[in-house]
Amino acid sequence: SFVRDQHQELSYIGLGLAKNVKTPALVCELLASGRYSEFGLAINSDGLAEYVTPEAWLGWWEAAKDANVRQSLLSIAGQLPSPRVEQVLIECLDDSETRVQAVAASQLGRMGSYRAIPFLRRLAADGSDQAASRMRHSVLTALGRLRDPGSVDHLL
Repeated sequence: SFVRDQHQELSYIGLGLAKNVKTPALVCELLASGRYSEFGLAINSDGLAEYVTPEAWLGWWEAAKDANVRQSLLSIAGQLPSPRVEQVLIECLDDSETRVQAVAASQLGRMGSYRAIPFLRRLAADGSDQAASRMRHSVLTALGRLRDPGSVDHLL
């Protein structure tokens, strides 16, 4: 497909097409390409929930084995408010990869997941190395978005 073409210009055209056509199969191809963030295409601002259902996303999630693909899928999950998608995001807070934790935390904040607050608070208390620091920033931002009074101590 154009999205996976080795020539950057063709790949960029394919990525733009996947984004603009708003067809779930092409969006999945875009996310599965692992090149989504490489081009900075802003799917997040394009009303993704209008054409991708939580059920479709969950199917893509189950099929995805590559860490980059899963991270791409996580980056849009906050637009798909669903208890099942929310649960996947909460489970990702326990992932061994801090970048997965960071994206999951960010999406939970974007989604407005009050159910995630205890898990986010736990992560806010952790971390001293640089990777954990980036994750902690995402966690604190999510807690700030959720406006949880009980998290004020973590935010100070």
